[in-house]
Amino acid sequence: MTDVTKQQPLDIQSADRTLRAIAQEVACDSFDLEVILNTHRITIEQFRRLERTPRFQNYLKEAIAKWNSTENTGQRSEYKAGLSVEELIPTMHAAACDKANPLASRVEVFKALMKAGRIGEKATGAGGDSEERISVTINLGGSSDLKVEKTLLPTKVIDAVANDAD
Repeated sequence: MTDVTKQQPLDIQSADRTLRAIAQEVACDSFDLEVILNTHRITIEQFRRLERTPRFQNYLKEAIAKWNSTENTGQRSEYKAGLSVEELIPTMHAAACDKANPLASRVEVFKALMKAGRIGEKATGAGGDSEERISVTINLGGSSDLKVEKTLLPTKVIDAVANDAD
């Protein structure tokens, strides 16, 4: 007999999120089922039982309808383009490292990889400027005003996590 006091409690919310995520990934039909299941650490036998449940069937129907809706065209295209970019990264990396290719071509590939990785890009605000400007105008009366303008350079915030030695 199994000692239930030593078992991990079942996290229903986490299991439900996983079930929904699997349904969405199956609906997108962008990865092999084996890859999806490995990602979520589920065996094919477990999936065969789960896929027959009404909850999974509902999630799958919703995900297929959402994925195929005309309102989702932009998201689908963006998602598929992202998959293509991800698949091409090793090829682009090899091309950038291949000294047989002209330097100008290698630099262009390097720039494309940097852009895909969002490395070195300037943050843009609503107005498209990467700088912040402060303007103060003091009305001195009559037609004389004192105006001070200052352009602030963008600041970079670095998130760091201290790792303890294992």
